[in-house]
Amino acid sequence: DDVERGLDAELLRRDRVRINLSLRYDQGRRESESDQLTGMGNIKHTVRSRLGLRWEPAPFWSLSLASGLDLLGTGGGYTVEAGVSRTFVIDARQRVTLGAGLTGAGDRYLQTWYGVTAQQSARSGYPVYTPGEGLRDVHSSATWRIEVNPQWAGFASLSASRLLGPAAASPLTLQANGWSVSAGIARRF
Repeated sequence: DDVERGLDAELLRRDRVRINLSLRYDQGRRESESDQLTGMGNIKHTVRSRLGLRWEPAPFWSLSLASGLDLLGTGGGYTVEAGVSRTFVIDARQRVTLGAGLTGAGDRYLQTWYGVTAQQSARSGYPVYTPGEGLRDVHSSATWRIEVNPQWAGFASLSASRLLGPAAASPLTLQANGWSVSAGIARRF
């Protein structure tokens, strides 16, 4: 099963449908993290909720829809995500999952993370930018997982993303494309 970050509660599980609610800590952003953020001020930390729906219309296929919300009202606004994934079974212990998704966000979220107010413009030199509600990014991933034994599993993952719409058009965006590689082990208790 997929593992949600943060505290997660499964609200409903049926044969092919799962609904869950999770809470995550969002550490915000400090302008001291990068010279490019000088004058932009800090983005306060918050707690985000995420309500997710996952549907498996056929074996090894999964469709997902989720919405996240800033619970402390610190400017985080909301996000909406949609995704699709396909799992390929290599053998009894190994599988590869390919996935793709699209994320949109409200104007408050996009203003907080990608916008530039008049005050920030005066301090930073960036032009004033007020993004509206819209798409944030498109992303894809490939994950290999191996079950070592009933208690231990390992994984390796490669992901890529591209900022879209108001996020890509922001003067704060230096590069629209991103990628990451990760690996890890998991122990069941």
